[in-house]
Amino acid sequence: MRRRDFIRSTATLALSGLPAGAGAAAASESKSYPYLGRTEDYSEFRVIEPGLTITKVESWTQGAYGFVRITTNDGRQGWGQLSSYEPDITAMVLHRHVVRHVLGSDPAQIDALVDRVIDANMKYPWSYVCRALSGVDTAIWDLYGKIKGNRSARCLAARRIRFRSMARA
Repeated sequence: MRRRDFIRSTATLALSGLPAGAGAAAASESKSYPYLGRTEDYSEFRVIEPGLTITKVESWTQGAYGFVRITTNDGRQGWGQLSSYEPDITAMVLHRHVVRHVLGSDPAQIDALVDRVIDANMKYPWSYVCRALSGVDTAIWDLYGKIKGNRSARCLAARRIRFRSMARA
């Protein structure tokens, strides 16, 4: 069996399990590319005003620790931490696969930036892309906090909650 025939028969088999017309309905309801994984009722969560540009991404690793520093066009900096599992490999993935999508981006558009990196690296080993992206993400949140004059946790709308706990020895 040729590859093309195999793919055609597999697609036919997959569609045969769907209700009548479901394949055509799914195709007609598909969105144009700007979808980026967001639902219809999604609203942008904005912490800072747009207008900055990320101009530099640097990383340092030592043992089980890895750090990322992003710098914007006005000289402000944010620090983030890479995942502690194999941070040297994560830093390599950061510079080979993630940085090209981060440089020139507006840090106020963090959702679009994350979606762009994930879409561009769909076929790369997923865990390392997410580990590298986590360093950039935390660096952007640190930058948000510095711009707003708050801790990063306050930018994330975190608040202290007191609750009773019980422990037994």
